[in-house]
Amino acid sequence: MALVRITQTNGEKRIIGRFSAKTKEFISKRKKSLHFYRKLNSWGIDTKAFEGLIEQGLEKVIIIEERSGDRYVAGVETIQEHGKYLHHKPHRAQIFLEEKYWEVE
Repeated sequence: MALVRITQTNGEKRIIGRFSAKTKEFISKRKKSLHFYRKLNSWGIDTKAFEGLIEQGLEKVIIIEERSGDRYVAGVETIQEHGKYLHHKPHRAQIFLEEKYWEVE
């Protein structure tokens, strides 16, 4: 699995998850209390990273909620069809997918 890194607007590099070219999955561990956008009831994914991973064959996004261990799973097509693009500074633009579209494992 390859680490997925982004460069924030302040120049700081952050690891946002891992990508498996074999399974075509992006996996990111997140805390719902910090990373869940309650206004839209959504999980967000960095837009540039998402689009770059699609170019590498991404088929599925998995968010693992650190506290509960729940795995939220969504296919690329679902994210593209139902996702909403937003840019909340100082963060980079993200695509947000409402919780109702994620399968919880």
